[in-house]
Amino acid sequence: WCSHLCDHFNWEAMVHSYSCMGLVQDSSGRRTNQISERRTRILGTDETTVFDFSTFPAKYVFILIGNNDFGFGISNQLRISFMKKMKEMIETIIQNYGNDIHIFLVDGPIMAKRHIELFHSIPTEFKDLNITISNISCELDFDDKKLFGCQNHPTEKGHQSMADQLIPQIEKILSN
Repeated sequence: WCSHLCDHFNWEAMVHSYSCMGLVQDSSGRRTNQISERRTRILGTDETTVFDFSTFPAKYVFILIGNNDFGFGISNQLRISFMKKMKEMIETIIQNYGNDIHIFLVDGPIMAKRHIELFHSIPTEFKDLNITISNISCELDFDDKKLFGCQNHPTEKGHQSMADQLIPQIEKILSN
C-alpha cells in the first residue's frame, strides 16, 4: 500500500516493515526483539545498522500496527505498555523530524475491531505533543482470496485495495 500511495502522491518513501511482531509483544506473548527494539535499525535483527534519520527528511510518517501487540485481549498492563511504547516512538519521530511532521495511524485490515478503539485513542492521548496525528482506516474482505497471500498478508491486489481506500482519506486530511 505504501508504494501505491507514493505513486499517487508523487512521494519518495523510506519503508520500515516488521511482520509478526508487535510494538510491545507478539501475539504469542513474546516481548523480546519486538518493534520497540528494532524501530531505529535499518535491518531489524542487526543492532549495528542504526537508522540515520537525517538521511531521509520526512513530512509524513505512516504507522500501521496489527494484532500482534494485543494477541487475544488487552489487559490493563498491556494497554499501559503499548501507550508508553507509542509515546516513545512518536517522541523519537518528533525529535528527528520536528513538530511539523504529520503522523498517520493506519488501522489496517488485520487489526481486530476490539483493538481499533485503543489505536484511535492515540491522537487524544498525545495532543500535548503539539503535532498532527490522524487516524485513517482500510479494510479487506477476508473471503476474497485474491486479496490475501501467505499468513493473511495482503497480496499486491490487497495492497492496491488498501491504498485505494486510504488515498481519499489522506487527500481530505491534507486539504484541510
